Amino acid sequence: MMQEVHEKRKGIEIGGHSYNNLRYADDAVVMTDNEADLQDLVSTVNGACKDYGMAMNVKKTKTMVINRCRDTQCSITVDGNILEQVSLYKYLGSWVTEDGRCDLDVKTRIGMAKDAFWKHKQLLKGNINLQAKKRILQCYVFPVVRYSSESWTLNKDLGRRVNALEQWCYRRLLKITWIDKISKKKFYVE
Repeated sequence: MMQEVHEKRKGIEIGGHSYNNLRYADDAVVMTDNEADLQDLVSTVNGACKDYGMAMNVKKTKTMVINRCRDTQCSITVDGNILEQVSLYKYLGSWVTEDGRCDLDVKTRIGMAKDAFWKHKQLLKGNINLQAKKRILQCYVFPVVRYSSESWTLNKDLGRRVNALEQWCYRRLLKITWIDKISKKKFYVE
């Protein structure tokens, strides 16, 4: 069904090749660099769906314009229904935003990694060898934060946040205390 979309040479050029769709299982992203080509591709997908006795779910199908100007509108229709335009969308577990930044995804992943840490709290605080604890972090906590990190464009602040998560995990693992230089209070890690 997506073969018809692939055969159209409209899309976004990356490294000399034109890409107009991304697919994973039953999830698909159709992309171009202008509204008219996008409408043509969406109509092609809709027509192919009808040929196979299927229909596009207009409620689940969204449009997004990714650029620096946030006020750009896009009006794509399927069988007379205008598709909803969104400013952020979760695709394959990662947040995609209209400005192309990854801040939301990084912050979400850090929160999920902390949850994963607390789910394994009994093992990490238990009486097991340090190498086993580090292996638990490597297997169950750090992959949560690294999921889809290949698509991130990190700035200094986001890089600092990811590094801070790692230090946060190791401080709790090793039960390290620290003193606040301003209040002179001593803090203990749980």
